[in-house]
Amino acid sequence: MKRRSVLAALAGVVLATTPAVADYPFCACRRQADAVFCRAGFSDGESAEGALLEVIADDGSRLQRLTFGPDSTLTFTPPSSGYYVLFDAGPGLTVEVEPRDIR
Repeated sequence: MKRRSVLAALAGVVLATTPAVADYPFCACRRQADAVFCRAGFSDGESAEGALLEVIADDGSRLQRLTFGPDSTLTFTPPSSGYYVLFDAGPGLTVEVEPRDIR
């Protein structure tokens, strides 16, 4: 019994001192004819299904608010004026995609 307690305590110490590994979001967009196709996800392979993607005008106003589908993709019609894309996967987990990176 005492040995189990010691092993459990040691395991707790090891787990408590192991650094947390963050799973980073990614988002890549490309032009497809008159639309923009985006795929998103996380470095650990987790899906972006249901995550938010916003198309934001250069003046900061939100033009479109979209969610990723079951395959972690979505397509939208880009605005005619300046904009950027913001993949928002939660607090501290955002990715901005500038139009110059959408090819």
